[in-house]
Amino acid sequence: MAKQKEVALESEMEGYILQAWNSGVRFTLKEVYEKVKRRLTSTPGINLSDPACQRHSLILVGEAGCGKSTVLEDLCRDIGAEYQTYHHGATVVEDNHGLQKVNDGSSLTEHVLAAHMIPFAREPKGGMGVFLIDEANNGAFSEHEVVLRMLIDGQCDEHKVKPGWLFVCASNPPLAKYGTVRQVDFSLEDRFVVMPVAVPTDDKLGYWANHMPTTTYTFLALNRFGNEHNDYINAISSRRWSTLAYDIEKDLRAGGSHADVVKFLKCNVNTAIAEAFDAFLKLGTNPDNYPIRAKELIEADASGYRILKDRANKWLTAKKANGDECPNVPLLGATKFDICAYLSDAHQRDGMKDGELDNLGGFLVQIGTKGFADMVDDIFHTVAQTPMAQKLLKRIRGTPLEDRMISLFKGTINTGVQLTSPGRKK
Repeated sequence: MAKQKEVALESEMEGYILQAWNSGVRFTLKEVYEKVKRRLTSTPGINLSDPACQRHSLILVGEAGCGKSTVLEDLCRDIGAEYQTYHHGATVVEDNHGLQKVNDGSSLTEHVLAAHMIPFAREPKGGMGVFLIDEANNGAFSEHEVVLRMLIDGQCDEHKVKPGWLFVCASNPPLAKYGTVRQVDFSLEDRFVVMPVAVPTDDKLGYWANHMPTTTYTFLALNRFGNEHNDYINAISSRRWSTLAYDIEKDLRAGGSHADVVKFLKCNVNTAIAEAFDAFLKLGTNPDNYPIRAKELIEADASGYRILKDRANKWLTAKKANGDECPNVPLLGATKFDICAYLSDAHQRDGMKDGELDNLGGFLVQIGTKGFADMVDDIFHTVAQTPMAQKLLKRIRGTPLEDRMISLFKGTINTGVQLTSPGRKK
């Protein structure tokens, strides 16, 4: 019994975040998206009856720069909710919450809210909103106390949080490398349930496909299939890659040489990645050496589309010197992955026009009938649960891909979508 009490005490003293992190359970960004979406769309009454959102707020714990805040912003955009955030790591409370000001008319001192403290000024547009407390483990003590009152009392000074806002908190993992900042303590943890976040390699690339400058993204996409010796994507943190990518792009556009970039990477990452990047840059500007970006393909006009199909045809018909295997599988794979990332974004996918759907369908038929049907399968699966599945089917009717698409989706398609062709029995 004493042993059990001792273990229980140790667990309690570790804190909920550490306990959740040590469980080994991890949630993907897609699962975070769906979890928050359910909170906003399926239980709005809870937010209305409990404005402080106690006992049903979330704290996302994950690597810096992995997309915790971005996935929430994307969700709000997709469902028409409002998104607001502030940085818990501010060193001065007034930076986040506003200032005291003397009213000229009454000569009384009033608290004027900071512009970004919208949840305490009005209800969210559309009735739903996410209020993200970012960098929650980086706050000064005074800031910690103010945030506690926000969560316990649902107010900032005399301003009450308006109904419809859901509090979400983002924090770094409870690891030694983050030990120089103040960790979230029990008093703050008690107001949240914890979701440890891990981002698989493909999810990172999917995010970077839409947010990272082209040069570095292309390098990482081509090196997606890494191993313990060249896993370049996971060699450094997501935020580090994003920071370096923008710096590299600015240097190259400003006239910096390849040697400048390589030297920069040697000291900021490591020699192996710097040398691999050097080899990548030496491929030159010939587009045949690079994957086709989804946006480039889907939004191309007629002449641009023909050029891209000709490029893909060169890849498909190329032969290795010692055999018949296509040497351009990495280029095709990177192109396929970028298309999947594009179609995973509901905002981009749902906004596709007829001509853009025609471009996509024609490209899929081109590579799917030349021995790379498995790559097309991945794209089919990406749209399987969306209304776009039926639209895409129209573009491949009469081709060998039609039966393949229907067969793959059988029993898995969204109930609101009928994947049948004219004359087919349901």
